[in-house]
Amino acid sequence: MIYFSVNVMERDKNVRIPSSMSDIPLRDYMKYMGIVEANPDADDMFLNIKALEIFCNIDPLAVVKERYADYDRILQHLADIMSEETDLTRRFTMAGSDGVEVEFGFCPNLQNMQLGEYIDVDSYINDIQAMHKAMAVLFRPIHPSFYGKTAYRIADYEGTEKYSEILLDMPASVAIGAQVFFSRLGRKLSIHMMDYSLKLLKTEELSVEQRMHLQNNMGGINNSISLLREMPYESKIRPPFLYTRRFCGYNSKKSELHLSESEIMKK
Repeated sequence: MIYFSVNVMERDKNVRIPSSMSDIPLRDYMKYMGIVEANPDADDMFLNIKALEIFCNIDPLAVVKERYADYDRILQHLADIMSEETDLTRRFTMAGSDGVEVEFGFCPNLQNMQLGEYIDVDSYINDIQAMHKAMAVLFRPIHPSFYGKTAYRIADYEGTEKYSEILLDMPASVAIGAQVFFSRLGRKLSIHMMDYSLKLLKTEELSVEQRMHLQNNMGGINNSISLLREMPYESKIRPPFLYTRRFCGYNSKKSELHLSESEIMKK
C-alpha cells in the first residue's frame, strides 16, 4: 500500500491506496467489476467515484463536495495498476482470521482434472459474481509436506463451498492471472478442435451422411478460427479502467459534478 495526500474540507489527508493489483482483494475487484457490468451506460465519472470508494475507502460524497482534481493522481494510479499484465501465480500465501498462514497452489496438472472440477471452473471462470468459486477449483491448500519444495500436491476437490469464501480475500492479481491462463487454454483447445474438424472433412474416413452433418454444424468455422486467433487474450476478461483527465482543470474550485447524491450512492 502507498499513501497520497488529498485536500478534504480544506485539510490535507493521507489516503491509503493499493500499490498494485496484488494489494486489491478479489472481493473488491468483483464488487467494482459487478458495478461496471450492472451499469453499461454509466459515464466514467460515476465509475471513477466508485473506484475511489471501493479501492481506497474514500467517501464518495467527499469527492462530490470537494475538488475532484485532488483525486486525479489517485485515479491515474488506479488506471495504471488496473492495466498491469497479470501472469499466472502458481503459489501464494494467505493468513486466516486466527493468524495462521496457509499456502495455496494452482492445480498442478490440469490434464488430470476431474470432470466435475472442469465443469465447475468452466461455469464460473467468466462470471464476475462467481469468480471466487472458480478460484476455489483452481487453487487449494498445498499439503504441508510440500512446503518449500518445487513440486507440490494440493487438497482434494470437495466442491467450491470449501474455500470460495476464504478466497474472496486472495490477491486480485492472482485471480486475474489464473482467469487469463484458463481462458487462453480454453481458446487453444477450441482452435485445436476446429482445426481437427476441418482436417477430418478433408479425409475419406467419413461417410457421406457424417460429412454432411459435420458441414452443417460448422457454419462460419473458418471465420471463428480467425477471430479466436486474432482476439486478445484478455479482451473479454477485463474491460479498460474508465479513467478520464477531463476534470483536471478544477484546481482552485470545487468540481461542478452532474451526478446527484442518490446516483453517487447507487451500488
